[in-house]
Amino acid sequence: MTDKPEEARDEAPDESDDEARLSRRISATNRSLRQLGGNSVGAGLTFGVTLVVFTLVGVWLDSLFGTRPLFLLLGLGVGGVGGFVHLVETVSPGTLFPSRRADSLKHGNHAPGESPPSNQRPGPDQRSRDDDDTP
Repeated sequence: MTDKPEEARDEAPDESDDEARLSRRISATNRSLRQLGGNSVGAGLTFGVTLVVFTLVGVWLDSLFGTRPLFLLLGLGVGGVGGFVHLVETVSPGTLFPSRRADSLKHGNHAPGESPPSNQRPGPDQRSRDDDDTP
């Protein structure tokens, strides 16, 4: 009778430790996924919605004016190009418009995977060999 409660007490902390470790691991994974995909998911949804809205407006204009595929194709093209530009510039600022990269770096924003810009000059021990004045 005394063996079973001891065994149960010994096993319970192991299970709760495993659950706690698993919970911490899941939380860390969720945070890293949110950091990686936060802007990307929003930009992807914006791309899809832009494409659908402009296509539907094109269909509506075609039915209004009696020009069957003209406005549909224009809406599809404008929505696709506009959505794609927004997607690329949201995920990687400055890819299409270099001045936007400089603006985003000034305000402390940086592309995923990049380190934030440093406004300090490198110290003497941080200089590269290219900075050395000796031949």
